[in-house]
Amino acid sequence: MVATASSLEARFRAAQDALPAHARVARAAAMFAWARDAIRREIRGRDSAMSEERLKWEAALRLYGADATARGLIQRMIDHVSGARRIGCLTHARNLQGEHDCRYKRPQTREQQRGEENKNSVHGLISKLLTGITTSSL
Repeated sequence: MVATASSLEARFRAAQDALPAHARVARAAAMFAWARDAIRREIRGRDSAMSEERLKWEAALRLYGADATARGLIQRMIDHVSGARRIGCLTHARNLQGEHDCRYKRPQTREQQRGEENKNSVHGLISKLLTGITTSSL
């Protein structure tokens, strides 16, 4: 008897349906891990110097990049592990399409940090208030 594609598929479906739920989930997880590892090997083949952390996020971008929300979150992590805090947002530097909320800004100097802390402190608020009163009373 020659097996046709439809008869093989029917036998495969019957065998899958006969598996208990935990075995189907384990099989799906194993297939997902295999696909993820194949993507990682492909990326590693193009850039052997890439860090393991960045490789993890680049693979995630390939897997989930079709979803705009996931793509934005993953891109932030790629920017973070690539040192975007030091050089600005890599997403802007790469000129990728799409909007994203760039939270990886250049670090502030100590004076800028103190100024921000002062603005947000009670002392800073009182200073602003007194400055406003002084300039408006003149």
